[in-house]
Amino acid sequence: MDRTALPLLGEAVDGALDEVVVAFREQQAGLRRLWLAATSAFRAAAPADREFVPDQLAVVMGVHPRTAQNLLGSALRAEELPALMAAWEADEFTDRHVSAALEELHACLVDPADRVAVLDAVLARCRQREAVWWEWPRPGELRRLLRAAALLHDGEAARRRQRAARQARGVSVTPLPHGQAMLCLEGPQEQVLTMANAIRSRAVALGNEHRDDRTLAQRSFDAAYQLLTGAGLPGCAGGCAGGSAGGVAVEVQVLVPFATATGQSEALGELVGAGPILASTARAALAQARTLPRICIDQTTGAVLAVDPPVPATPAALQRMAHAPLADLDHSTSGYRPTPRALRLVKTRDRTCRFPGCTTPSTGADLDHCHPWPHGPTDPANLQCLCRHHHRAKQSGLFAVALDPDGTTTWTVRATGRTYRTRPTPLTLS
Repeated sequence: MDRTALPLLGEAVDGALDEVVVAFREQQAGLRRLWLAATSAFRAAAPADREFVPDQLAVVMGVHPRTAQNLLGSALRAEELPALMAAWEADEFTDRHVSAALEELHACLVDPADRVAVLDAVLARCRQREAVWWEWPRPGELRRLLRAAALLHDGEAARRRQRAARQARGVSVTPLPHGQAMLCLEGPQEQVLTMANAIRSRAVALGNEHRDDRTLAQRSFDAAYQLLTGAGLPGCAGGCAGGSAGGVAVEVQVLVPFATATGQSEALGELVGAGPILASTARAALAQARTLPRICIDQTTGAVLAVDPPVPATPAALQRMAHAPLADLDHSTSGYRPTPRALRLVKTRDRTCRFPGCTTPSTGADLDHCHPWPHGPTDPANLQCLCRHHHRAKQSGLFAVALDPDGTTTWTVRATGRTYRTRPTPLTLS
């Protein structure tokens, strides 16, 4: 592209984005008015007729009765949480935040008073974080915060619900058009995540072994079929034969505070890639671990300072970690490839791709020199995790990217000059 055209493109894109912002705010305000009108209609109806209010709404709106029923249900649930509606009215939350909060709170908590208490606690934490870090959580992170707060609010009730949910584990099949179908496995998240990682690991290994032209998604399906049935892989280039998953390493990461690991605390753990877990679940996962890497964090900010090399998981190893001195914090090297310690630190620090809003886990991301090597050092202060798509987006030149020593990244759209900042999620779970 001719660089002289960039300012003109910037003006066009900037104007279009301004129109999008105005339209988005109008849409949000309109949806709030719709919810208020729906609840008002419900309250105004005679108690015996309230069952049929969704049908009346469906006729007026020209939608399916189930759609109107879902809309009224969401509006009534939100009405019980005035703080949620106030955050929406103040443009702190979008409708996606509100929907995520309602789903998470009603899935995790039965008592309306508990929902109010948990929401208030999370909102206070969000506002405190915004004042310090200028950052408001996206809907996915709001879910994580609410889930963690709900687990901490009543741990015993959470354990009862978890035991009941585990009894409901199972497999279902949903027919799809064009001769396709969807297989769904529902069960304990640590087991489901282990299966997903096994499929992905096998899919990556197949690509390395056979150099075929299938996408990762296609190889993942074929790998799942192989792992479940032991059959050959359909569509494999070169006529490769099926086999077992032997030789493919499967890794599931669980973050456990030291006091939780030793039974001195009930602080939450985290299943990386899934979310917060109860202390009892974290300890059960730890008991099955093969290796233990120690992660040192700043207790005030939650920032990752160092990640020690993993050692065989034994009770003695866990005790030694409590008294071992802090490892050398120098992770830099003069070469292009980072040291193993730097790689562990950056992937643990970032946890996801660093493009704003992207949630691709850092375990499958590229390690990018924010300021290109050799002009920029191979050091965690100049390294960030980017999924392959956003790594290419950075290299396209459409964005200017800056990385601060604390891990904060600033993405600037060159055409408009607009900036967007993102910060690694602190490694504090309670």
